Amino acid sequence: MKIVQGFYNLSINSPLVSPPQPARPTLPKGFPWRFWLFAAVGLALLSLLFYFPALRNPDPEPSTFNLVTTATGYSPFPADPAFYADWDAAGFSLKNGQMPLWSFSGAKHPLLELSHAPLLYPGSLIYYLGGPDNGPVAFAIFHLWLLGLGLSGLARQLWPRGRPLSLAAKGLIGVVVVLLLLLAGPLRPDALAALAWLPPALLLVHWRRRILGLIALALPLGLIALSGPLPLTLLLYAVVAAWWLGREGWWRNRSAGQGLRRYIRVAGFLLLAMLGGFFIAGPQLFPRLAYTNPTPADCCTNVGVGNVQVKGAIQVDPTVLYINDWLIHFELLTVTPGQPVQVEVRVQAGDSAAPLPANPAQTGWGGQLFEGRGTDKKAEGNPNVQVVGASPTGLQVATITFDPKNPPHSGEYTFRLRYNPLSFTLGLYAAFLTLISLALLAAVVGWVRFYREDENDHPLRRVVKNSATPLFAQLTGKVIDFAYAIFVLRLLGPDGNGQYTFAVTTWLFFATICDFGLEGLVTREIARARQQPDSAAQINRLFVTKLFLRLGFSVAALPLSLVWIAGFGLSGNLTPATAWAIILLMIGFWPTALAGSITTVFRGYEKFEYLAAGQLLASIIKVPLGLAALLAGWGVVGLAASSVVVNFIQVAVLESLQNKQVFKPKLSPKFYDRSLAKTLLAGSFPLMLNGLIINILFKSDGILLGAFRGDTELGLYNSAYKFIDALLIIPSTLTIALFPLFSVYGADKKENLLRVYREGLRLLLIIALPVSAGTLFIAYDLINFLGGPDYLPGGAIALQILIWFLPFSYINGLTQYVLIAIDKQRSITWAVVVAAIINITLNLVLIPLYGYQASSAITIVTELVLLVPFSWIMWRALGKGSVPLITTGWRPVLAAGVMMAVLFGLSLAGIHQFIVTIGVGGVVYLGTLAVTRTVTREDLNLLKRVLKR
Repeated sequence: MKIVQGFYNLSINSPLVSPPQPARPTLPKGFPWRFWLFAAVGLALLSLLFYFPALRNPDPEPSTFNLVTTATGYSPFPADPAFYADWDAAGFSLKNGQMPLWSFSGAKHPLLELSHAPLLYPGSLIYYLGGPDNGPVAFAIFHLWLLGLGLSGLARQLWPRGRPLSLAAKGLIGVVVVLLLLLAGPLRPDALAALAWLPPALLLVHWRRRILGLIALALPLGLIALSGPLPLTLLLYAVVAAWWLGREGWWRNRSAGQGLRRYIRVAGFLLLAMLGGFFIAGPQLFPRLAYTNPTPADCCTNVGVGNVQVKGAIQVDPTVLYINDWLIHFELLTVTPGQPVQVEVRVQAGDSAAPLPANPAQTGWGGQLFEGRGTDKKAEGNPNVQVVGASPTGLQVATITFDPKNPPHSGEYTFRLRYNPLSFTLGLYAAFLTLISLALLAAVVGWVRFYREDENDHPLRRVVKNSATPLFAQLTGKVIDFAYAIFVLRLLGPDGNGQYTFAVTTWLFFATICDFGLEGLVTREIARARQQPDSAAQINRLFVTKLFLRLGFSVAALPLSLVWIAGFGLSGNLTPATAWAIILLMIGFWPTALAGSITTVFRGYEKFEYLAAGQLLASIIKVPLGLAALLAGWGVVGLAASSVVVNFIQVAVLESLQNKQVFKPKLSPKFYDRSLAKTLLAGSFPLMLNGLIINILFKSDGILLGAFRGDTELGLYNSAYKFIDALLIIPSTLTIALFPLFSVYGADKKENLLRVYREGLRLLLIIALPVSAGTLFIAYDLINFLGGPDYLPGGAIALQILIWFLPFSYINGLTQYVLIAIDKQRSITWAVVVAAIINITLNLVLIPLYGYQASSAITIVTELVLLVPFSWIMWRALGKGSVPLITTGWRPVLAAGVMMAVLFGLSLAGIHQFIVTIGVGGVVYLGTLAVTRTVTREDLNLLKRVLKR
């Protein structure tokens, strides 16, 4: 009855089930600030309490004086006086503005190689700031606190999900963390620092962004290698590997094959991360691994000189003795005219307790000679300085030989014996390259995750993407290449650099012919074919046809290069190594043929970001391969072989990206279209001819210089050209930003076009003129930094001449884009042909007589010749005054002239320091610009608008 009554009481709107109860309010998910705050404060108090005995003890050694050693009376890790002595010596070096490479106090020995202290570890800054009294304890307190934080976070991460952290659980975690800290606290500071970075490395495995976690893993691994001794580093690396691989256990997957493939992939990434960690620690790790301790021997510490008289003995002046540099003063009293002058300096750099190898390449010692007391003015006469270890005990014999045609004058001289091992320089570059690679990988992962492209996107969005990504890749590649050149020039020397420059220039001419202008033409056809109904078939036909044409040209290049080698071999200046390098580079055309066809597909589909990634990959991987070949003693042949290997790797990566991201071509001879091939060759021939003429214009001097004057002069000339290549990125960046404006205004807004052109011209002259003027005074420092003393003075002289090519090149580069915007491409071609004829004629006449000086001057003359027809075409198309060089350039020219006058006065006063020259020159130039009101507020506003575009 009650049931029936209840049934009749139900209305049509009554719910058949009871409404759900409101959920209990929950806190929003976010960062657990309370947990980390309590952990940080509590662990800081615990760390201070643990090392409180060391704070009160006159000998603040944290591994000896702490709660554990005080309570037990036993110190498991006694103090090592040499460890802290090396640490103090490193701090003293850094405070004096030098790297901790050599130990000056006590026993003279290589500090970085023989020490076990974490000299270059970033956390050692705590020790250096605290000094010997407070540094050890502060260092230990910080890293014990850091280890506690890491262990707390790891325990929180390992706690089963879904179970709330009760008070008992928190207490248990706290007890475990405290016990582990009590065990780690008495360790030596370097071991404690290495352990402190283990929990962050283990925590990264739990990051949901697995690829980013593997990329970031290299950073804590690098800090472990920098802070801890090598055996402990290897042990901690093994722990990290076991943790990561155990987390990725393939047996957990339903499909064993799929799990195993993922397991192998993660293992490969993990190996790369560990290598990255070692490379990050390269500046400290490489010297320690490369150092070999020879057998001690007896020697004497005397000074010998030949063909000159010396006033007294050559002594080390203790008032000017540096950590890594010995400044040795001597005086030449009389010099016999017409006879070679040679000074021999013997310096006891090491001792029997820490001997040095006799090979100067292993010791890292080098020398320079200066006039007077100090290092302000380099010695005249261009002396040849050779430093050779005379015995294993560290006696360094420096032989200073003057040219009889340019003998030294009598007076005081300063010889600087400098210590800078190659292993340290290689380590710096390895760390730099690794950090750059990690940043690029992170950027690529972020790009893939967040960037989405649609066919309906605004065209401007694609234009910005397709302009920015190649520009970024080009800029990054330039930085990597410039740093790479520092090692290549030193390892090859002027002769080897000249040989490789000749081979690469030869390759460049053949590359222009092998491409035959097809890349730009086929890119255009693929972009048009994308809009057709049968786009896949047409694009495949274009791809296969271009590939077969490129392969045909590439195969034909090898026998033609043999004819080239035989012809230039008649000059007597072509070495077998150069010939083999050319042959290997010709073989590299075969993978490049496929890479070129893939490039046209990516450009036709507007996928420039993948080309940028391939370019960066090639720039990165060529460094370790090239350096390995050079260090193995394979010279230019090994360098060319490494380039071929890079080509194969790059084409494999590009092919994989093309198959996954664009389309997978069908490679079969039946898709080769003969009629299409004829059409493409007919259309691309003018493009090939134009590119070949441009290469002749700017690169033929290298071929002629090597043929007429030999490899050494070509190597010196190329060392100067490295700076020019780096500086040419500036106008290309600006013209890329301005070209859209040129294109818009070129149709019907001539006044706006000329206004933007004038402002761009003014900005380029403001940049180029002080660079050219200032380089006159710092060319020796720049070449010495890039290639070392072997490239002096020839490389510096070439740079002092060649740098004046820069302003005219900037003007012509910008003017060329204006002519393209107003559809005057054919006129550009004729102007380049005229300039090329004049360039080759002058090179053929003057290079045999004057060598690299003539080649440098002719490069400037060529740009001036090119400026004349460019200006004439501009005047005809846009009216007189369209190239306002006088009205636009007189203020920057005046400012550069004032700067040169001031720097010349400093030079006469004997002030030649690099930093002083740059600082004074910059202040004078900017001050003159401000006085003459060269840059206005309107100019700055225009520049901001251009950059925003």
